[in-house]
Amino acid sequence: MSVRISSFIREAYVVSLRDLRRFWQNIYWLAGQVAMNIADLVIFGLIFRSVVNPQLIPDYIRFITPGVSCLSIFISAFTIGREVGVELRREVTHYLVSLPISRSALVAGRILGGVLRGFIYQSGSIILAVLIMGFPTTEKWV
Repeated sequence: MSVRISSFIREAYVVSLRDLRRFWQNIYWLAGQVAMNIADLVIFGLIFRSVVNPQLIPDYIRFITPGVSCLSIFISAFTIGREVGVELRREVTHYLVSLPISRSALVAGRILGGVLRGFIYQSGSIILAVLIMGFPTTEKWV
């Protein structure tokens, strides 16, 4: 039983490493996405700061930062899903299914790889949000 579990974990680890290697091949895309999040924050902050009532929202940049962070979570998830769709069209999935690993290990590895990629992508947005708003507390972020 423990041999089967260790085999499952090893197979899922190999699949997740494949995803992470492919992720690092697109480093310019990652840099572009982080730059886009910063641009969203700056552009919307500058444009709408004078539109909102400062008595209700005294610091629009701090107000919009959690929204931009949520937007980057969506973009990260959407991009990973889009890549899975591209792999389906290119029939890469047929190759992955033909490998000598179980389908459950394949799925677990893809999920683990997607979660790790999402965390890596989100790290820039989270660091930016912490720099702007401080460490999260219920008074600062809610």
